[in-house]
Amino acid sequence: MQSQPPAYDWTSAWLKAEDYEHILTHALTFQQLLGLDLYPARSHPATIYSTPVNGSAYFLKGKSLSLDVCFPLPRRALYRWKKTGLPKQSRGVSYLVAEATKPDDQERYRMLAVTLSTTHTDSFILCHIRKVQDSNDVRCPDDSPGLVKRARKESEEEGNGLYALLEAAKSLQGDAKQQGRSQEVDYVSLFRCPSVSKFPFLSTAAKPAFEVIHR
Repeated sequence: MQSQPPAYDWTSAWLKAEDYEHILTHALTFQQLLGLDLYPARSHPATIYSTPVNGSAYFLKGKSLSLDVCFPLPRRALYRWKKTGLPKQSRGVSYLVAEATKPDDQERYRMLAVTLSTTHTDSFILCHIRKVQDSNDVRCPDDSPGLVKRARKESEEEGNGLYALLEAAKSLQGDAKQQGRSQEVDYVSLFRCPSVSKFPFLSTAAKPAFEVIHR
């Protein structure tokens, strides 16, 4: 009895990195289970240039995302594919993002070309295509969009003591310029100023960050 293929949602979301890794680790098995086509390196099905399908996926033979994934433009191509950046890595896989647009239409398609980061006997590249509406759609095989990661980074920077000092210094310099005078910021006095929260993360510590050791 033939086993049932896993129920992956190819149309409405990108797969998780571990899912891509599992499929690529057993590429020949999943090719049969899911009915995915296999194409030579540096080639793609002709339909991605004329009528790309949301949620479609196929394999390329190869390992290098830089060399084995390219988009030779056929004649009378309606959709023009191009890479949007250099290959990146995420949780056991390497991936490359490509996009396609139709010159006289607002439709946008995005492709993730994914391969294993580790050496494997048979090397394959999985190409996953989705139709996207938002330019901030997830660009990587991960659980979180890039915008969420950037927002988290900004909140971490706001809690950094040097960040707070620099922001306070910029504020003082801005007030001085508005008054038509030049003022050099005294960072030592600014650091001692109680109105500037230098290290908010340390305020909830059970004990001071520094202790005086008596000898």
